[in-house]
Amino acid sequence: MQLRTSYDLVVANAAGTNTSPAVSVTIYPLVPLSITLASGSVTISWPVGASGGYVLQTTADLTKPWTTVQSPYPVVGSQYQVTEPATGTAYYRLLGSE
Repeated sequence: MQLRTSYDLVVANAAGTNTSPAVSVTIYPLVPLSITLASGSVTISWPVGASGGYVLQTTADLTKPWTTVQSPYPVVGSQYQVTEPATGTAYYRLLGSE
């Protein structure tokens, strides 16, 4: 699985004159993230093929900073799986990492 694609971009005006310094942009493919609720816990899982390029993050408030869930992430079958208590509100995301 290709983990990311990088591009170097420069903004130019209609006359072809560069109007910005070069910027490097990295695009990560979407990875399916699954969340299940059972016995007072949530299990967050994603494919093992996405390894090395993603970290799991969580926040209780979308206006606050995200925190990284500590790795290494356990592997069950062909999925990474992280189980956490189902208390209060929690949001999760996979963030591409270098």
